[in-house]
Amino acid sequence: MADARLCEPDDVTIAGKAIRAGDHVAIVLRAANRDPARFEDPDRFLISREATKHHLGFGTGIHLCLGNGLARLEMNIAIERLAKRLGDIGLATSRLDRHHTQLASLKSLPVRKLSKRGA
Repeated sequence: MADARLCEPDDVTIAGKAIRAGDHVAIVLRAANRDPARFEDPDRFLISREATKHHLGFGTGIHLCLGNGLARLEMNIAIERLAKRLGDIGLATSRLDRHHTQLASLKSLPVRKLSKRGA
């Protein structure tokens, strides 16, 4: 998926940045949900994060994904079963490799079982 681009017809200022009429602007979807002004520690996966109503992973408004409810249910079931089966788990690496696409998905997510102390 390529970055979306648009050409602004009028001068405008967005987040303190001046965009002149005719300037080309790249819209990078993988930057959504990573605004530190809206999400505390946006690069960490926090399953208990409170600000999920502002999350754009499934779109919003009239563009909300029709499979949104089913996908959330499947994820809840998968995480619950994984936790029951493996107990406490953590990352088995300090480096996460991503696909170089618009969505920057992970190539893999290596995990390891944590000790009973959680270390």
